[in-house]
Amino acid sequence: MSVSANPLPGRSLVNLSPHTDSWPELRYDEYKDTEDTLHLLTQMMGKLRMALVTPLPQWAHTALRVSPSGFTTMPVWVGDGSLGVELDLISHEMRFDRSDGRRLVLPLESGTIAGYYRELERALEELDVKVEINPLPAEIPDALALDQDTVHGSYDPQLANHIWQAFVRVAAVFEEYQSDYHGRQSALNFWWGGFDLSVTRFSGRRLEPPEGLGHIMSGALTAESIGINFFVGSEQMPQASFVAHVHPKPAGLESAQVRPAASAWIDTPGMFLLPYEAVRTAADPRVTLLEFCRSVYEAGATLAGWDREELEGRAPASIT
Repeated sequence: MSVSANPLPGRSLVNLSPHTDSWPELRYDEYKDTEDTLHLLTQMMGKLRMALVTPLPQWAHTALRVSPSGFTTMPVWVGDGSLGVELDLISHEMRFDRSDGRRLVLPLESGTIAGYYRELERALEELDVKVEINPLPAEIPDALALDQDTVHGSYDPQLANHIWQAFVRVAAVFEEYQSDYHGRQSALNFWWGGFDLSVTRFSGRRLEPPEGLGHIMSGALTAESIGINFFVGSEQMPQASFVAHVHPKPAGLESAQVRPAASAWIDTPGMFLLPYEAVRTAADPRVTLLEFCRSVYEAGATLAGWDREELEGRAPASIT
């Protein structure tokens, strides 16, 4: 931590994290244990949010957000006030804030997920938040219940911040991608089930979800959509990547010319994939990622017969 010379009279700028504008290199084998811990901590946060808020289409009510210091539940309403939980990856703590001014702070350090879960329960009890949470993690194969998991819990502060910094860079570009679309689109949703960040555009036409899907996917695929997701890596897909999917898949999508050249069509499960490393090492990562997002949308929307003239438009003029 460092303190700068006063930037304003009577004020100081405290730097809790190294300053950099570069896109971090991501090596899953180096940070997988810390990512597992972050994944399970965000599962706790997401399950808390899901239990306390009103349901929305496509599970939008369950998503977390990338924040200026980590990941946040945003306000959830409890009684006559609110609760917010922040996973702060600069100060390395989990904060619980009630709108009446009460705050509890749990330090982030190596331990066990079961230990974190017990601390979560104690914090909620002390803050008068009555809620039941299913301790079984979602979308993680063969997962241990959160209240019984003594296997995971490794935490390296530098690696945790490193992972989050990648999400910050991507979120900024995803938000820029949102600006030239006038149809319905999602917020920048951080999905704690898959530990990924996404942005989705909708055509405005509803659909019946395909038969045979599980509860989560059936709830997600209820409208025509084009989504872009960012993953920092997992056991199933160690390479940090952007994936893009069009639902339902229109004929000929697999042959579409999606840019940049590093992107490719993957037959199973039927999506375009762009390695994060190709974006990070590009002359301009922002432009490269925008090119991927926009070219996937253009190909998918055109082949699926979306009313592009109605749905697209210039970005709103800035107000000065």
